[in-house]
Amino acid sequence: THGAFVFGSLGLDYFVTNRTTISLTGIKVHGEFKPNSLVDTYTDTLSNGNTIAQSYYQRSSNGTRTFNANGLQFGVKHLFPKEGEELSTDGNFFSGKNSGNSFYTTDYYNKSGTVSGTELQKVLNNGNNRFFTIQTDYTNPITAKTKLEAGLRAQIRNFQSDNETYIQDTNATAYTKISSDASNYKNTDNVYAAYATVTSGFKNFGYKVGVRAESSNYTGDLSNTGVKFTHNYPISLFPSLFLSQKLKDKQELQLSYTRRINRPNFFNLIPYVIDRSSKQVVMRGNPDLVPEFTNSLEASYSKTLKGNNNILASIYYKHTNNLITQYLTSEIDPVTGAYIMTFVNANSSYATGAELTSVNYLKKWWDITTNVNVYNSQINTSNITNKTQGALWSWFGKINNNFKLPKNFTIQLSGNYQSKTNLPVNQNQQSFGPPQQAQSASQGYIRPFWAVDAAIRKSFLKNNAAAFTLSFSDIFRTRIQNQHSESDLFIQDYSRLNNPQMIRLNFTYRFGKMDMSLFKRKVNGNGMQGATEGMQQ
Repeated sequence: THGAFVFGSLGLDYFVTNRTTISLTGIKVHGEFKPNSLVDTYTDTLSNGNTIAQSYYQRSSNGTRTFNANGLQFGVKHLFPKEGEELSTDGNFFSGKNSGNSFYTTDYYNKSGTVSGTELQKVLNNGNNRFFTIQTDYTNPITAKTKLEAGLRAQIRNFQSDNETYIQDTNATAYTKISSDASNYKNTDNVYAAYATVTSGFKNFGYKVGVRAESSNYTGDLSNTGVKFTHNYPISLFPSLFLSQKLKDKQELQLSYTRRINRPNFFNLIPYVIDRSSKQVVMRGNPDLVPEFTNSLEASYSKTLKGNNNILASIYYKHTNNLITQYLTSEIDPVTGAYIMTFVNANSSYATGAELTSVNYLKKWWDITTNVNVYNSQINTSNITNKTQGALWSWFGKINNNFKLPKNFTIQLSGNYQSKTNLPVNQNQQSFGPPQQAQSASQGYIRPFWAVDAAIRKSFLKNNAAAFTLSFSDIFRTRIQNQHSESDLFIQDYSRLNNPQMIRLNFTYRFGKMDMSLFKRKVNGNGMQGATEGMQQ
């Protein structure tokens, strides 16, 4: 894929008084990509143990995707005479348009190696999105140890996407529109929330208790078919509790409970095939998805050792209802003849385990951070299929080294390993496009993978105002999505390197004296979120 994504913003802070500040920021986004691929596919078809057919085809694709958008952020912050008491209000509006086309050429070969037929396919698409978010936050330190925080938030998102698919067979001279595969889709997603938390304590005991109330609704409309989708979710409560007890010799115990929600995104919901790069499996969204709810309970112990070394040990349990997961169906895509991969709500899932994190300063010039996570997990798909796979024991490990060298050089070397699992602990949340790592494996498991990354930094000029950083990700080209899926209808082994090795060179230069506290004001970050979510269409 060749292309560029440019994000720019220009902001102004106006100090109305010494206690009130008004902020205004404009955002401009432009992206243009030209993806292309060449896929060779060999197929052996077996019946009763005998080879009855062999086939080979070559599929090439190319296209363009462009995206343009504008955003506006507005904020007001007021400081009260009482130290620490403040009120802020933030608004965000974002609007973008996108368009694209994809062209596929598939050459079918016979046994003699000559082309026996050619199929041409094109997909044309365009769309737009609009986001509006407004929130207000209030903080009041009631006493020296007690603080109250509260706020309100409303988020309104609108998407529209039109997609048309055309096929041209070997003996045809013009493209034929596949009406059954067209998708003209729009949806509105609204979320309303309020929260309040109290932080306090006495002596060596501290606590933070809070609750968030949230309501949402979702509507979708397939304008080419007249089919509509509607989901209304009544007010749900999301409590949270954090307890801490400091002990002698720099030790501390902590206990926490949280309930959270994860909503399906536009990519999960849109009910048409959005990735036909393969003629074996294509990806399609599911407009009937509902949010998943996760209850988490964790207990931890930490201790600071001599030389500022420290360890953190914890045990945890997480249970999720309506887990959003990928699912390979027995449905066939009418355009490519491939199986359809979609997203479904599994009945539930759980993960329970123990985690150990250690930070050690081995030398003045060398520190190392180690993390090991051992867990047992299972996905319950009894609502989808008549059998549920067994639980899996898995582990994840990561080690990070920092080396401080002479002449203001620093080197960072890190590596991680994920064992066989069905719920990876480090899920990759990417900005746009198909998921880069397996979201979960409800019909099998994710095979082990590992990776090593490195970076070197050189600081120079007065007060180290300038720096070059050279980084190299996935040095050994091993961060591969490798998944096994199995059902009564199929067995599939899938391997794909979605994030190839990348070398980055960054230059940073700090100039002038700047009051960085200006940029610490709480603002909602939907500007960049709008840009990246818009690219999904």
